[in-house]
Amino acid sequence: MKLFYSPSYSGFVYTDKSQLLFNQKIVDTAALVEEIKLYAGLSTERKEDIERTVDYYKAMKTYMEKHPGNVLKASFDVDGLSVAKECLTWRDTLTFAGWNKTTKAPSKRMEVLSGVEAYFEDISLGEDLEAITEAVKNGCLLPENLEIETLIDWKLFSPLESELIEALKTRGVTVYIRELPSKADTSLSSIINVLESASDKEEKIKKDDTFNILHFEEQDEALKYLSLQKPDSYDVWINSDNKAFDDWLYLEGKATSGSRIKVGLPQITQLLPIGLGTLASPMSLKNMVEWLNVPLSPLNSALRNKLEARIAREGGYYNDEVKKIIESFINCDNDFTELSEEERATKVKEESKKRAEKIEKFLPDINNAESNTDGSVSRNKAYSFTKALYDWCGTELALLSDDMQKAQLALVKNECAAVLNMLETETEERMPFTKLMAFVSDLKAGVDMLQYEAEEGCRTVISNPGQLAARAKSLIWCDFYNDAKETLKYDFLLPGEKAEFRKSLSLWDEDTEREYNHQIKMLPFYLADKVTLVVIDKKVTEDVETHPLYIQIKQRIKNLNDFVLSPDVNSDFKTVLQNPVSIDNEIEGDAEGITIKNANLIQWPDHETYSSFEQIVYNPFDYAFGYLAGISALGNSSLPKVYQAYGTCAHAVIERLFNKKEGIEGSGTVPYIKENIKNNFDKVFTDMVNGCGAVLLLKENLLNLPNYKAKVFDCVNALVKVLEDNKLHVLACEPKLIRSDMNFGNEIRIEGYADMILADEKNNPVVFDFKWYLGKVDKFKKTIEENKSIQLELYKYLTKKLAGSEAKAVAYVVIPEVTLVSAQSFAGNNTVKVTIKDADEQLLPKLKNSYKYRRAQIEKGFIEEATGFAPDQITYQNDCEDKNLIPLEFDGIREPKKQPKPYPQYEFFKGRK
Repeated sequence: MKLFYSPSYSGFVYTDKSQLLFNQKIVDTAALVEEIKLYAGLSTERKEDIERTVDYYKAMKTYMEKHPGNVLKASFDVDGLSVAKECLTWRDTLTFAGWNKTTKAPSKRMEVLSGVEAYFEDISLGEDLEAITEAVKNGCLLPENLEIETLIDWKLFSPLESELIEALKTRGVTVYIRELPSKADTSLSSIINVLESASDKEEKIKKDDTFNILHFEEQDEALKYLSLQKPDSYDVWINSDNKAFDDWLYLEGKATSGSRIKVGLPQITQLLPIGLGTLASPMSLKNMVEWLNVPLSPLNSALRNKLEARIAREGGYYNDEVKKIIESFINCDNDFTELSEEERATKVKEESKKRAEKIEKFLPDINNAESNTDGSVSRNKAYSFTKALYDWCGTELALLSDDMQKAQLALVKNECAAVLNMLETETEERMPFTKLMAFVSDLKAGVDMLQYEAEEGCRTVISNPGQLAARAKSLIWCDFYNDAKETLKYDFLLPGEKAEFRKSLSLWDEDTEREYNHQIKMLPFYLADKVTLVVIDKKVTEDVETHPLYIQIKQRIKNLNDFVLSPDVNSDFKTVLQNPVSIDNEIEGDAEGITIKNANLIQWPDHETYSSFEQIVYNPFDYAFGYLAGISALGNSSLPKVYQAYGTCAHAVIERLFNKKEGIEGSGTVPYIKENIKNNFDKVFTDMVNGCGAVLLLKENLLNLPNYKAKVFDCVNALVKVLEDNKLHVLACEPKLIRSDMNFGNEIRIEGYADMILADEKNNPVVFDFKWYLGKVDKFKKTIEENKSIQLELYKYLTKKLAGSEAKAVAYVVIPEVTLVSAQSFAGNNTVKVTIKDADEQLLPKLKNSYKYRRAQIEKGFIEEATGFAPDQITYQNDCEDKNLIPLEFDGIREPKKQPKPYPQYEFFKGRK
């Protein structure tokens, strides 16, 4: 058996596979140890890093409890897992020098490491290495005819690694250093001489194609250029962080070469922290929506989509609408309808139980909104959720076929096991939520994850020079600038600790370690016939540090510029894209809008609302996008803004306190409402904030919540006064109003939800529409004054079915001040009576005409988009008087006022030639 060995041979290693026989292997230290253990009969198991970290955390926690006066106690109390991780790294590094719990501690912090060993049993690679070295010395069985080849002198390896090689050599194993062939007199051989020489004398070297430097100003330019090169342009590509390069290749549709993500892990790997985030109290809607959006989930996808949309629309989780969705899902409404009645009943009973169990495990209890303000979380809830996720991961892993997803989910399962392990050590029923999330976050620190697989026909990429195990005809070092400041293995030790440990441990000599690192960096120059180095000035906006070898080259080579090339990246890119396809989606400069084909295929909605009417009249382009094409500016998961939540929550509080309730005598009247506010305001406010104003519970908004609550309290009392002064009683809040007999054509149904329908003492209907606009009374006064209040006009007629007649009075109620703005008269001090200009002109006929006009335009294949046109250039505006249409609104002379304008991204489609 022949082993090609180097401590740096981890991950993908470049080798000449055609010369690697079946009984030959490439091994790093861990693989070498495992290989010998097979023959030596030793059986030890090294646990996964995450599992070892949690075990060490538990051991350290026990030590802290028993020895509270130690030097690391304060740090451990602040962030126990981070401290445990760091200490475990120290411990494992020291075991590579022969350290154990009996080693004399040279400092107080090293005393902690020794003390923790009494409660920690997991072994490290260093301990495995020491054990196998002793077994070799004691005559254990070894592979027959074992040969070991190294590229550099094994005496430069760390002492324990060198000791194993020496022990094997003593046992008769053939160990040798590969002899590197001498190079001819080339540019590359001259570069090697310069780098290996201690001289600082400048010299001029001959120019040939064996050595080149590619210089770019920015990293993106370098990556773009490299992505344009053919995969076989170089035998080996060295790139320490291949993620960005693979991103370029992926975007260009080329074979990715394999890369890992070190920052910003895929969302699947975040399942645990995202899921635990739903346990926060008060609930974070962001966490909830993110949990419903994860790519792999234990929850049904259709249920998640419905919940996501409803939570975003309602502004909260704990409300009746969300509850209805969950109950409908559990009850299997509209499911299994293809079965017979008896079969369906059996199936529903079985399925409902499963669904209820999953809901209980993976969603917050819809009937119990926690409102803790101390930032704590139930340990039992956290444990139950984590255990359920752990079990689901195990089941799902057996079903998945995608290797990348399996690797990510396996990480989640390991994290769940670690968190369960940690939670078992917690003795209190409640624990700080921040502590739980910090623990999960610390578990991920330093973890990387596969991003792209190496695909067929890809470049041969290694991440560092130490992964070279064979000669290459040509090599390119893609990031000859990413060499971090050199740190030595035992730099974490203080000078005094290091000096004391040298007396009892085999620490790596610093000069020897530096020479080892230098030899590793020199491998590309020795093992390639042609070498190309890529250097840059900036990475994004930051200057990059010059590679130490490049510093030597620049200082020693007089004619370095002869070897430096600065490719024209954009020129090369254009060469690849010889026939770029341009997409012409611009509107002709003199056209009022766009012309569409096959307009006869448009499926029109079967109903319209006041908001859709406003869109089609003022913004037909936006109407076409939003109502005909179904393209919305906001996705299902778009959460309400804070100012929107203020209005939504106030509306909900008013509805809950003022609404008339069937079967309850006096409900909807002023005395009943007053009593309701007195007894139930606090509970209703809390319920509504949880149900539709959860964004107000975010930390950044909590400070203003008491002030907002006071405003809403004053608001509902002022509204009661309005009802009292005008002798009104409530008929309904937020009822759905429908009329199909308003003659808008095409059998269009008109729908709306009026905020509040009331009746006066003569039972004449009155409509209130609430607007949360602090101090914006003039806005609504102007709308009524100009006879353009489409909303109030429609509501006036829509009340007929519910109230028996059309409304006698309609008003905007501007809250929280509770100012009534209306063309009709209302009693009370806080009212604004508005006189309508041209009161003889009815708004409803104009609205019908405008709707029919705009619809006819679109049905003929024309959609107006006249931004920037003068009024007399717009056909619709010119027809307003003759055809009795609602006129457009204009700012200044030439700019039609697009009001309302909720779709700013449509500007992309509104470009003109």
